[in-house]
Amino acid sequence: MIATRAVKKVSRIDAAVRPLRHLREMPDGMFDAPDAALRAAWEHGRPNWPPCCLMPVSEFLRSKDVNLFSQFTFEQVQELHASTILFGWRYTQSVFSFHPDLQDELMSGGDTETVPSEALLYMPVWCPYILTPGFDVGMGPIHGVFPMLNWVDHTQKHELRIGVDFHDGLRLIAFPLDGQTVREATAAIIANMVAGKWPEVARRETENAIVEVASKVIPLILYLCMESPEIVDRATNGGSWSARRPPLGAHGPVLPDYPRTWNVGTLTGRAIRAARKEAGAAKPGSKSPHLRSAHWHHFWTGPRDGYRKIIVKFLPPTFVGGVDGGGDG
Repeated sequence: MIATRAVKKVSRIDAAVRPLRHLREMPDGMFDAPDAALRAAWEHGRPNWPPCCLMPVSEFLRSKDVNLFSQFTFEQVQELHASTILFGWRYTQSVFSFHPDLQDELMSGGDTETVPSEALLYMPVWCPYILTPGFDVGMGPIHGVFPMLNWVDHTQKHELRIGVDFHDGLRLIAFPLDGQTVREATAAIIANMVAGKWPEVARRETENAIVEVASKVIPLILYLCMESPEIVDRATNGGSWSARRPPLGAHGPVLPDYPRTWNVGTLTGRAIRAARKEAGAAKPGSKSPHLRSAHWHHFWTGPRDGYRKIIVKFLPPTFVGGVDGGGDG
């Protein structure tokens, strides 16, 4: 059962506490080899993997001379996967905080099952951290999630990996983005848990909770993937969201100097709250007052025989109703 509560304003420092704590818990030198490999990959121009991926997980592990399933226990594999997530966040250091009413609306469901999973390829940064205050699936509070796109070289397909920030540590879920809908992609998580050699006991205990986590947080990720998400800099309470990726230096991506927190959907959240309030206050005698449900809209742009991009829009709930006497409300 999902527990949600009103989200208090999180300070700029508090917002990045969890990601920074996870980074501090990494062993010294953990990222030296991957950093060097990333610089080397950019030495002669853009690497040969898609730009939405900072660095394929296979390249990260190769830089550390790691063969996951032949050398390590399940717990060690999970720790290594967590390190790949944190490696991505180091080059982003962006924290996204949703307005509580928008967060509740997005996590309550909707028709995301009809949206093509390709829509998830347009995250604003390589690996954001999305705060999820009040979120619990019966395994303790989930403080946030780290979504990250991976390029799987041997299949030539994208994969969405989500580091789930449980109170006792990070746990990874992953699934391919292979032309299916968001709903079908979420269902593929269980198959990936089997393929990823999850122990049977761990899989039985967590698979239902993990699928529930994915179904609730994917709409948050999808909102960030929209063409024009409502995002403002918390530090200035303004500033346009212009850079879809952190800046590149002479040798590729540059580590930011400090984390930045972005408020998401403030105006939309206020509109949702007002619509709910208006619906609750509607007079019984008015003409069929109701709250029109939120829903997703998507369409494709570009030539049918060329590059095409999917555009996704979130349409929040709106109050629809009349007033006594037949006038418009």
